[in-house]
Amino acid sequence: VLPDVQEIFSIDATFDQRLCIVFGEQRGQEAILNPVLLQVDGAGKILWARRNVISSLKVNLENAESAEEIANLDTLRVVASSANGCLLAFVSRQFINQAENYLLHLIHYLPDGNIRWHKTLATEMYGKLFLVDNKAADQYVVIQTNQSRDAAIEAMMLGMPFIPQTSLVGVDYEGEVLFQKVNPGSLSNVWVKDVIDAPGDDFIIAGKTKSAWVGQLSSNGKVLSYNDAQEGEFNAVSKTQSGGYLLARGDNLTLLDKDQKTFSSQKIQAVTTHQFVNQYLMDRLPGEMPVEQMILVHHNEYLLLHELGSKLLKVRIEKSGE
Repeated sequence: VLPDVQEIFSIDATFDQRLCIVFGEQRGQEAILNPVLLQVDGAGKILWARRNVISSLKVNLENAESAEEIANLDTLRVVASSANGCLLAFVSRQFINQAENYLLHLIHYLPDGNIRWHKTLATEMYGKLFLVDNKAADQYVVIQTNQSRDAAIEAMMLGMPFIPQTSLVGVDYEGEVLFQKVNPGSLSNVWVKDVIDAPGDDFIIAGKTKSAWVGQLSSNGKVLSYNDAQEGEFNAVSKTQSGGYLLARGDNLTLLDKDQKTFSSQKIQAVTTHQFVNQYLMDRLPGEMPVEQMILVHHNEYLLLHELGSKLLKVRIEKSGE
């Protein structure tokens, strides 16, 4: 059980079932969520925790008008590194002499919780962020978007259509930048909801265009194949052990084979074996939140994290989509 948890932002599993978790911690009556990164072992024992990750940054603040904060909680993401560590990503907003600057942070933590390297890059996108360990290419891929909890409302208030934008950043395992691509044409109309690793230097994006959309892209942003035969939107995607894909769409789980052809569809409730409900949030939400992230934990079992950390489910899928 995680103490004082108000929102789980991101979770990922290492090869030996350690979990890297980023969550928001609220202490006492404070209204501010303090992001916490921790790692737990397969038995649920907390191995280490790092609190107040933003305040631990080495920032040169020259006067009282300078400050730095996390620009958007939707940019907080973590992936497990190949050496049982954790890679944390987020975007910060710097206020220096009344000017705003945005920085993408990538921080690699070792298995003992110490920092191995910390990379910062200037950015103009501070909406929802996705982080992928592209294992076959020995690189991490960051997918940044302009989609945030209030971006669409802001555009509506200004009387402007909201146009999704995306940028791609690749860094190797030592933190060296390999590529940066802003608004690749292949993603100009894609609302990105989730991203995972794929064979080679490719990755899978799930989301929507005019319908639910899932596509396989190369690191240069080129779409290699896609499926848009479903209505609505895909909220989350995970690989299956057979090389296919499991996608969450509303209260359904859709299996695709490795060629992205629909294999089967099942109701989430029918295949749920365990669940944790964040009652604090559920009592304050207007309705059911969609699945935001899925993790393959064992053969045909998956962890499903709902938006805002409202629910954490374990499901068993009997058919693997071979």
